[in-house]
Amino acid sequence: MITMERFSATGLDEAPEELRDRAEDMRRTAVRVVFAGFPALFSVVALLELLDGEREGLYLFLYSVTAVSMPVALLPFRRRIYRHHFAQLLSGEEITMDRVASVWLCTTLLVPVLAASALLATAGGTP
Repeated sequence: MITMERFSATGLDEAPEELRDRAEDMRRTAVRVVFAGFPALFSVVALLELLDGEREGLYLFLYSVTAVSMPVALLPFRRRIYRHHFAQLLSGEEITMDRVASVWLCTTLLVPVLAASALLATAGGTP
C-alpha cells in the first residue's frame, strides 16, 4: 500500500502547474482507494476463505500475488506514465497508453498470473 501511495505522490510531482489541482484530486482518490478499498477487499476475501475451508488458502494466495505484482509492475514506469498522461491532457489529445509502458505492464502482470496458475495446477489446487 505504501508503494501505491508513492505512485500517486509521483503524479503530483510530475504534474505541470496548470494541472496540479487535478493531480491532487487524483492523488486523494488513489489514497482513499489504496488505504480503504484494498484492506476492505482483502477482509472480504479472508472472510470468504474462512467460510469455505475447502480451498486451503487458494484465494488468499492469488490475491497476495496480485497485491505484490501491481507495485512491481507500476513503479519502474510511473514517471513515464504520468508524463505521457499530462502531455496528452495539455495538448487535448485522446488519452492513450504509451506502448512501451503497456508492454511492460502486460508482461509483468501476466507472468505472475501464469506462474500462480501453473503452481496451482501442478499442486492440484485448481477448483
